[in-house]
Amino acid sequence: MGELVVAVDIGTSKICALCGQINKAGLVETLAKATVPCTGMKKGMIVDIDNVARAIMNALRQVEAAGGARIGSAYINVMGLHVDVFTNRASTAVTGENREISKNDVDRLLYSVRNVEIPGDAQIIDVIPRQFNIDGYNGITEPIGMIGTNVELEADIVTGKITSITNIIKCIESAGIKIDGLVISGQALSEVILSPEEMDMGVIMLDIGGSVTDVSVFKGGRLCFYESLTVGGDHITNDISIGMKIPYADAERTKKEYDLALTTLIRKDQELYLNDINNNTRKLVYISEVVEIIEARVYEIMSMCRDLLNENRIEFDFGAGVVLTGGGISYFDGNRQIANAVFGLPVRVFPERNYKSQRIESTLAEGVVKHVARMGKGTRYGSDVQLAKSREPGTGTNVFVKIIEMIKKLF
Repeated sequence: MGELVVAVDIGTSKICALCGQINKAGLVETLAKATVPCTGMKKGMIVDIDNVARAIMNALRQVEAAGGARIGSAYINVMGLHVDVFTNRASTAVTGENREISKNDVDRLLYSVRNVEIPGDAQIIDVIPRQFNIDGYNGITEPIGMIGTNVELEADIVTGKITSITNIIKCIESAGIKIDGLVISGQALSEVILSPEEMDMGVIMLDIGGSVTDVSVFKGGRLCFYESLTVGGDHITNDISIGMKIPYADAERTKKEYDLALTTLIRKDQELYLNDINNNTRKLVYISEVVEIIEARVYEIMSMCRDLLNENRIEFDFGAGVVLTGGGISYFDGNRQIANAVFGLPVRVFPERNYKSQRIESTLAEGVVKHVARMGKGTRYGSDVQLAKSREPGTGTNVFVKIIEMIKKLF
Protein backbone atom coordinates (compact mmCIF):
# COMPACT_ATOMS: atom_id res chain seq x y z
CA MET A 1 0.00 0.00 0.00
CA GLY A 2 1.32 3.45 -0.91
CA GLU A 3 1.46 6.58 1.21
CA LEU A 4 -1.78 8.37 2.03
CA VAL A 5 -1.71 12.00 0.86
CA VAL A 6 -4.16 14.68 1.95
CA ALA A 7 -4.61 17.56 -0.49
CA VAL A 8 -6.44 20.81 0.17
CA ASP A 9 -7.42 22.88 -2.86
CA ILE A 10 -8.07 26.49 -1.83
CA GLY A 11 -10.19 27.84 -4.67
CA THR A 12 -11.77 31.24 -5.22
CA SER A 13 -15.24 30.01 -4.24
CA LYS A 14 -14.73 26.57 -2.69
CA ILE A 15 -12.43 24.41 -0.61
CA CYS A 16 -11.87 20.82 -1.71
CA ALA A 17 -10.16 18.34 0.62
CA LEU A 18 -9.16 14.89 -0.61
CA CYS A 19 -7.33 11.93 0.88
CA GLY A 20 -5.89 9.50 -1.63
CA GLN A 21 -2.95 7.47 -2.82
CA ILE A 22 -1.46 6.28 -6.09
CA ASN A 23 -2.26 2.69 -7.03
CA LYS A 24 -0.04 0.40 -9.10
CA ALA A 25 -1.72 1.61 -12.27
CA GLY A 26 -0.48 5.11 -11.50
CA LEU A 27 -3.99 6.46 -10.85
CA VAL A 28 -5.28 8.34 -7.84
CA GLU A 29 -7.27 6.08 -5.55
CA THR A 30 -9.56 8.51 -3.73
CA LEU A 31 -10.37 7.31 -0.24
CA ALA A 32 -12.52 10.26 0.81
CA LYS A 33 -13.16 13.81 -0.36
CA ALA A 34 -15.36 16.80 0.43
CA THR A 35 -16.09 20.20 -1.10
CA VAL A 36 -17.51 23.16 0.81
CA PRO A 37 -18.26 26.74 -0.30
CA CYS A 38 -15.90 29.54 0.75
CA THR A 39 -16.45 33.31 0.61
CA GLY A 40 -13.13 34.35 2.14
CA MET A 41 -11.32 34.62 -1.22
CA LYS A 42 -11.53 37.49 -3.69
CA LYS A 43 -9.72 37.38 -7.04
CA GLY A 44 -7.44 34.62 -5.77
CA MET A 45 -6.45 36.47 -2.60
CA ILE A 46 -7.37 35.59 0.98
CA VAL A 47 -9.44 38.46 2.36
CA ASP A 48 -10.92 36.70 5.41
CA ILE A 49 -8.57 34.26 7.16
CA ASP A 50 -11.22 33.04 9.63
CA ASN A 51 -13.71 32.28 6.85
CA VAL A 52 -11.17 30.33 4.80
CA ALA A 53 -9.93 28.48 7.91
CA ARG A 54 -13.49 27.45 8.82
CA ALA A 55 -14.12 26.19 5.28
CA ILE A 56 -10.89 24.16 5.36
CA MET A 57 -11.80 22.74 8.76
CA ASN A 58 -15.31 21.79 7.59
CA ALA A 59 -13.96 20.07 4.48
CA LEU A 60 -11.37 18.12 6.48
CA ARG A 61 -13.95 17.07 9.07
CA GLN A 62 -16.17 15.70 6.32
CA VAL A 63 -13.24 13.72 4.94
CA GLU A 64 -12.44 12.43 8.43
CA ALA A 65 -16.07 11.44 9.01
CA ALA A 66 -16.29 9.66 5.65
CA GLY A 67 -13.04 7.79 6.20
CA GLY A 68 -13.02 7.22 9.94
CA ALA A 69 -9.62 8.87 10.34
CA ARG A 70 -7.85 11.80 11.95
CA ILE A 71 -5.97 14.14 9.63
CA GLY A 72 -3.01 16.00 11.06
CA SER A 73 -1.38 17.47 7.94
CA ALA A 74 -1.97 18.19 4.26
CA TYR A 75 -0.41 19.47 1.04
CA ILE A 76 -1.83 22.79 -0.18
CA ASN A 77 -2.18 24.28 -3.67
CA VAL A 78 -0.83 27.74 -4.55
CA MET A 79 -2.18 29.75 -7.50
CA GLY A 80 -0.11 31.60 -10.06
CA LEU A 81 -0.91 34.97 -8.50
CA HIS A 82 1.42 34.11 -5.66
CA VAL A 83 4.37 32.33 -7.29
CA ASP A 84 7.27 32.61 -9.73
CA VAL A 85 9.20 29.77 -11.41
CA PHE A 86 12.80 29.89 -12.68
CA THR A 87 15.63 27.43 -13.40
CA ASN A 88 18.84 26.85 -11.42
CA ARG A 89 21.70 24.33 -11.50
CA ALA A 90 23.96 22.69 -8.94
CA SER A 91 26.68 20.01 -9.13
CA THR A 92 28.56 17.75 -6.74
CA ALA A 93 31.33 15.17 -6.80
CA VAL A 94 30.26 11.57 -6.17
CA THR A 95 31.92 10.43 -2.95
CA GLY A 96 30.41 7.01 -2.45
CA GLU A 97 32.13 3.67 -2.71
CA ASN A 98 32.79 2.60 -6.32
CA ARG A 99 31.49 6.03 -7.46
CA GLU A 100 27.92 4.87 -7.14
CA ILE A 101 25.48 7.77 -6.84
CA SER A 102 23.55 7.55 -3.59
CA LYS A 103 20.47 9.22 -2.14
CA ASN A 104 22.81 11.38 -0.05
CA ASP A 105 24.40 12.74 -3.25
CA VAL A 106 20.98 13.63 -4.61
CA ASP A 107 19.92 15.20 -1.30
CA ARG A 108 23.06 17.38 -1.37
CA LEU A 109 22.14 18.55 -4.86
CA LEU A 110 18.57 19.33 -3.86
CA TYR A 111 19.93 21.40 -0.99
CA SER A 112 22.61 23.17 -3.07
CA VAL A 113 20.26 24.07 -5.93
CA ARG A 114 18.23 26.15 -3.48
CA ASN A 115 21.25 28.44 -3.00
CA VAL A 116 20.04 31.20 -5.30
CA GLU A 117 19.29 34.88 -4.92
CA ILE A 118 15.57 35.64 -4.73
CA PRO A 119 13.61 38.86 -4.09
CA GLY A 120 13.27 39.95 -0.48
CA ASP A 121 9.49 39.54 -0.54
CA ALA A 122 9.67 35.90 -1.70
CA GLN A 123 10.59 32.48 -0.33
CA ILE A 124 11.33 29.11 -1.93
CA ILE A 125 8.34 26.80 -1.63
CA ASP A 126 9.25 23.94 -3.99
CA VAL A 127 12.12 22.47 -6.02
CA ILE A 128 11.14 20.44 -9.10
CA PRO A 129 14.04 18.45 -10.65
CA ARG A 130 14.10 18.68 -14.46
CA GLN A 131 17.05 16.42 -15.26
CA PHE A 132 20.40 15.14 -13.97
CA ASN A 133 23.68 15.25 -15.85
CA ILE A 134 26.26 12.55 -15.05
CA ASP A 135 29.76 13.14 -16.45
CA GLY A 136 28.36 14.97 -19.48
CA TYR A 137 25.40 12.65 -20.13
CA ASN A 138 22.15 14.57 -19.64
CA GLY A 139 18.44 13.74 -19.69
CA ILE A 140 18.74 11.39 -16.69
CA THR A 141 15.68 11.36 -14.43
CA GLU A 142 16.72 8.81 -11.77
CA PRO A 143 20.47 8.90 -10.99
CA ILE A 144 20.52 6.86 -7.78
CA GLY A 145 22.47 3.63 -8.32
CA MET A 146 24.26 4.86 -11.45
CA ILE A 147 28.05 5.22 -11.67
CA GLY A 148 29.81 8.54 -12.18
CA THR A 149 32.34 11.00 -10.82
CA ASN A 150 30.29 14.19 -11.06
CA VAL A 151 26.53 14.74 -11.10
CA GLU A 152 24.67 17.93 -11.91
CA LEU A 153 21.02 18.83 -11.23
CA GLU A 154 18.92 21.18 -13.32
CA ALA A 155 15.79 22.12 -11.40
CA ASP A 156 12.86 24.53 -11.43
CA ILE A 157 12.80 26.71 -8.32
CA VAL A 158 9.32 27.78 -7.24
CA THR A 159 9.15 30.90 -5.09
CA GLY A 160 6.11 32.31 -3.36
CA LYS A 161 5.29 35.80 -2.16
CA ILE A 162 5.88 35.85 1.60
CA THR A 163 2.66 37.74 2.41
CA SER A 164 0.45 35.38 0.43
CA ILE A 165 2.19 32.25 1.69
CA THR A 166 2.02 33.46 5.29
CA ASN A 167 -1.74 34.00 4.98
CA ILE A 168 -2.17 30.49 3.57
CA ILE A 169 -0.13 29.07 6.45
CA LYS A 170 -2.25 30.99 8.99
CA CYS A 171 -5.44 29.57 7.47
CA ILE A 172 -4.11 26.02 7.61
CA GLU A 173 -2.84 26.35 11.17
CA SER A 174 -6.14 27.90 12.24
CA ALA A 175 -7.85 24.84 10.80
CA GLY A 176 -5.80 22.73 13.22
CA ILE A 177 -3.40 20.93 10.85
CA LYS A 178 0.19 21.24 9.65
CA ILE A 179 1.43 21.85 6.11
CA ASP A 180 3.30 18.99 4.44
CA GLY A 181 4.19 21.14 1.46
CA LEU A 182 2.95 23.60 -1.16
CA VAL A 183 2.21 22.62 -4.77
CA ILE A 184 1.55 25.15 -7.53
CA SER A 185 -1.85 24.68 -9.14
CA GLY A 186 -0.60 24.61 -12.73
CA GLN A 187 1.81 21.76 -11.98
CA ALA A 188 -0.87 19.81 -10.09
CA LEU A 189 -3.49 20.18 -12.83
CA SER A 190 -1.04 19.03 -15.49
CA GLU A 191 -0.67 15.70 -13.67
CA VAL A 192 -4.33 14.90 -14.39
CA ILE A 193 -5.20 16.92 -17.48
CA LEU A 194 -2.12 16.79 -19.72
CA SER A 195 -0.38 13.79 -21.26
CA PRO A 196 3.44 13.47 -21.25
CA GLU A 197 3.34 13.83 -25.04
CA GLU A 198 1.46 17.14 -24.83
CA MET A 199 3.88 18.54 -22.27
CA ASP A 200 6.84 17.46 -24.39
CA MET A 201 5.47 18.86 -27.69
CA GLY A 202 4.42 22.13 -26.10
CA VAL A 203 0.99 23.12 -24.81
CA ILE A 204 -0.83 26.11 -23.34
CA MET A 205 -3.15 25.19 -20.46
CA LEU A 206 -5.80 27.75 -19.52
CA ASP A 207 -7.53 27.07 -16.20
CA ILE A 208 -10.41 29.54 -16.16
CA GLY A 209 -12.10 29.67 -12.78
CA GLY A 210 -14.64 31.95 -11.17
CA SER A 211 -12.45 35.03 -10.77
CA VAL A 212 -8.92 33.88 -11.68
CA THR A 213 -7.47 32.43 -14.89
CA ASP A 214 -4.21 30.49 -14.59
CA VAL A 215 -2.05 30.44 -17.73
CA SER A 216 0.47 27.57 -17.80
CA VAL A 217 2.90 26.80 -20.61
CA PHE A 218 4.65 23.43 -20.87
CA LYS A 219 7.44 22.55 -23.25
CA GLY A 220 10.05 19.82 -23.28
CA GLY A 221 8.15 18.12 -20.46
CA ARG A 222 8.43 21.02 -18.02
CA LEU A 223 6.50 24.03 -16.83
CA CYS A 224 8.23 27.01 -18.45
CA PHE A 225 5.70 29.77 -17.78
CA TYR A 226 3.01 30.22 -15.13
CA GLU A 227 1.00 33.31 -14.33
CA SER A 228 -2.54 34.37 -13.43
CA LEU A 229 -5.07 36.94 -14.55
CA THR A 230 -7.80 38.21 -12.23
CA VAL A 231 -10.67 37.48 -14.60
CA GLY A 232 -13.00 34.52 -14.95
CA GLY A 233 -16.53 33.17 -15.16
CA ASP A 234 -17.91 35.49 -12.48
CA HIS A 235 -17.12 38.45 -14.72
CA ILE A 236 -19.31 36.93 -17.42
CA THR A 237 -22.20 36.69 -14.97
CA ASN A 238 -21.64 40.28 -13.92
CA ASP A 239 -21.67 41.42 -17.56
CA ILE A 240 -24.99 39.65 -18.15
CA SER A 241 -26.47 41.17 -15.00
CA ILE A 242 -25.44 44.70 -15.98
CA GLY A 243 -26.11 44.37 -19.70
CA MET A 244 -29.56 42.82 -19.29
CA LYS A 245 -30.38 44.79 -16.12
CA ILE A 246 -31.33 41.60 -14.28
CA PRO A 247 -30.36 40.31 -10.79
CA TYR A 248 -26.96 38.60 -10.52
CA ALA A 249 -28.61 35.31 -9.43
CA ASP A 250 -30.82 35.29 -12.54
CA ALA A 251 -27.80 36.01 -14.72
CA GLU A 252 -25.83 33.12 -13.20
CA ARG A 253 -28.75 30.72 -13.55
CA THR A 254 -29.36 31.71 -17.18
CA LYS A 255 -25.66 31.39 -18.03
CA LYS A 256 -25.45 27.86 -16.63
CA GLU A 257 -28.78 26.73 -18.05
CA TYR A 258 -27.80 27.31 -21.68
CA ASP A 259 -23.98 26.91 -21.54
CA LEU A 260 -23.41 28.70 -24.84
CA ALA A 261 -20.55 30.99 -25.81
CA LEU A 262 -21.11 31.35 -29.54
CA THR A 263 -24.16 32.94 -31.18
CA THR A 264 -23.67 30.96 -34.42
CA LEU A 265 -24.49 27.77 -32.50
CA ILE A 266 -28.02 28.98 -31.68
CA ARG A 267 -30.39 26.96 -33.82
CA LYS A 268 -33.58 28.62 -32.66
CA ASP A 269 -33.70 31.75 -30.55
CA GLN A 270 -35.79 31.54 -27.38
CA GLU A 271 -37.65 34.06 -25.26
CA LEU A 272 -37.08 34.39 -21.54
CA TYR A 273 -38.91 36.45 -18.95
CA LEU A 274 -36.60 37.58 -16.18
CA ASN A 275 -36.83 40.06 -13.31
CA ASP A 276 -35.97 43.64 -14.18
CA ILE A 277 -33.52 44.90 -11.54
CA ASN A 278 -34.82 48.49 -11.80
CA ASN A 279 -38.58 48.19 -11.33
CA ASN A 280 -39.03 44.62 -10.07
CA THR A 281 -41.15 43.55 -13.04
CA ARG A 282 -40.75 40.74 -15.54
CA LYS A 283 -39.01 41.63 -18.82
CA LEU A 284 -38.54 39.87 -22.13
CA VAL A 285 -35.00 38.72 -22.89
CA TYR A 286 -33.79 36.71 -25.90
CA ILE A 287 -31.19 33.97 -25.45
CA SER A 288 -29.22 35.41 -28.36
CA GLU A 289 -28.78 38.66 -26.39
CA VAL A 290 -27.34 36.77 -23.42
CA VAL A 291 -25.03 34.67 -25.60
CA GLU A 292 -23.72 37.79 -27.36
CA ILE A 293 -22.54 39.09 -23.98
CA ILE A 294 -20.98 35.73 -23.07
CA GLU A 295 -19.22 35.49 -26.44
CA ALA A 296 -17.71 38.96 -26.11
CA ARG A 297 -16.35 38.31 -22.61
CA VAL A 298 -14.99 34.81 -23.47
CA TYR A 299 -13.23 36.31 -26.49
CA GLU A 300 -11.80 39.03 -24.24
CA ILE A 301 -10.52 36.50 -21.67
CA MET A 302 -8.85 34.44 -24.39
CA SER A 303 -7.31 37.58 -25.90
CA MET A 304 -5.95 38.65 -22.50
CA CYS A 305 -4.28 35.24 -22.13
CA ARG A 306 -2.74 35.54 -25.61
CA ASP A 307 -1.53 39.08 -24.88
CA LEU A 308 0.02 37.92 -21.61
CA LEU A 309 2.06 35.32 -23.48
CA ASN A 310 3.08 37.85 -26.12
CA GLU A 311 4.20 40.31 -23.43
CA ASN A 312 6.44 37.59 -21.98
CA ARG A 313 7.82 36.73 -25.44
CA ILE A 314 6.42 33.22 -25.48
CA GLU A 315 6.68 31.85 -29.02
CA PHE A 316 3.53 30.14 -30.28
CA ASP A 317 5.14 26.94 -31.57
CA PHE A 318 3.03 24.53 -29.53
CA GLY A 319 2.56 21.15 -31.16
CA ALA A 320 -0.21 20.17 -28.75
CA GLY A 321 -2.05 23.49 -29.01
CA VAL A 322 -4.29 24.76 -26.22
CA VAL A 323 -6.10 22.89 -23.45
CA LEU A 324 -9.05 24.64 -21.78
CA THR A 325 -10.22 23.67 -18.31
CA GLY A 326 -11.77 25.15 -15.17
CA GLY A 327 -15.33 25.71 -14.00
CA GLY A 328 -15.51 29.28 -15.31
CA ILE A 329 -16.26 28.54 -18.98
CA SER A 330 -15.17 24.97 -19.75
CA TYR A 331 -18.81 23.86 -19.92
CA PHE A 332 -19.71 26.35 -22.66
CA ASP A 333 -20.31 25.14 -26.20
CA GLY A 334 -18.31 27.39 -28.48
CA ASN A 335 -15.35 28.14 -26.20
CA ARG A 336 -13.17 25.76 -28.23
CA GLN A 337 -13.96 27.63 -31.46
CA ILE A 338 -13.24 31.01 -29.84
CA ALA A 339 -9.90 29.80 -28.43
CA ASN A 340 -8.96 28.42 -31.84
CA ALA A 341 -9.72 31.78 -33.47
CA VAL A 342 -7.70 33.72 -30.87
CA PHE A 343 -4.61 31.48 -30.67
CA GLY A 344 -4.63 29.95 -34.14
CA LEU A 345 -3.91 26.55 -32.57
CA PRO A 346 -5.82 23.29 -32.11
CA VAL A 347 -7.88 23.31 -28.91
CA ARG A 348 -8.92 20.53 -26.53
CA VAL A 349 -11.42 21.00 -23.70
CA PHE A 350 -11.19 19.25 -20.34
CA PRO A 351 -13.45 17.88 -19.04
CA GLU A 352 -15.20 16.20 -21.92
CA ARG A 353 -18.98 16.18 -21.80
CA ASN A 354 -19.06 12.59 -20.54
CA TYR A 355 -16.60 13.27 -17.69
CA LYS A 356 -18.13 12.37 -14.33
CA SER A 357 -19.36 15.65 -12.84
CA GLN A 358 -18.63 14.59 -9.28
CA ARG A 359 -14.91 14.37 -10.11
CA ILE A 360 -14.54 17.78 -11.75
CA GLU A 361 -14.44 19.68 -8.47
CA SER A 362 -11.61 17.50 -7.16
CA THR A 363 -9.38 17.47 -10.27
CA LEU A 364 -6.80 19.84 -8.82
CA ALA A 365 -6.70 17.98 -5.49
CA GLU A 366 -6.14 14.71 -7.37
CA GLY A 367 -3.31 16.40 -9.23
CA VAL A 368 -1.69 17.45 -5.95
CA VAL A 369 -1.72 13.81 -4.82
CA LYS A 370 -0.14 12.64 -8.11
CA HIS A 371 2.51 15.35 -8.06
CA VAL A 372 3.48 14.66 -4.45
CA ALA A 373 3.69 10.91 -5.10
CA ARG A 374 5.80 11.38 -8.24
CA MET A 375 8.20 13.83 -6.62
CA GLY A 376 8.40 11.82 -3.39
CA LYS A 377 9.39 8.55 -5.04
CA GLY A 378 11.87 6.76 -2.82
CA THR A 379 11.12 8.94 0.21
CA ARG A 380 8.44 9.19 2.84
CA TYR A 381 6.00 11.76 1.54
CA GLY A 382 2.66 10.78 3.12
CA SER A 383 0.48 13.07 5.20
CA ASP A 384 -0.29 12.55 8.89
CA VAL A 385 -3.37 10.33 8.66
CA GLN A 386 -4.30 8.12 11.58
CA LEU A 387 -6.91 5.48 10.86
CA ALA A 388 -9.50 5.15 13.61
CA LYS A 389 -10.34 1.81 15.16
CA SER A 390 -13.85 0.40 15.05
CA ARG A 391 -15.98 1.53 17.96
CA GLU A 392 -17.00 -2.02 18.76
CA PRO A 393 -14.71 -4.95 18.07
CA GLY A 394 -16.14 -7.35 15.57
CA THR A 395 -18.69 -4.90 14.16
CA GLY A 396 -16.72 -4.03 11.03
CA THR A 397 -14.08 -1.53 10.03
CA ASN A 398 -14.14 2.04 8.86
CA VAL A 399 -14.23 3.08 5.21
CA PHE A 400 -10.48 3.72 4.97
CA VAL A 401 -9.60 0.25 6.26
CA LYS A 402 -12.11 -1.45 3.97
CA ILE A 403 -10.76 0.31 0.89
CA ILE A 404 -7.15 -0.31 1.88
CA GLU A 405 -7.79 -4.03 2.40
CA MET A 406 -9.54 -4.16 -0.97
CA ILE A 407 -6.55 -2.46 -2.66
CA LYS A 408 -4.17 -4.93 -1.01
CA LYS A 409 -6.14 -7.82 -2.49
CA LEU A 410 -6.21 -6.23 -5.96
CA PHE A 411 -2.57 -5.28 -6.09
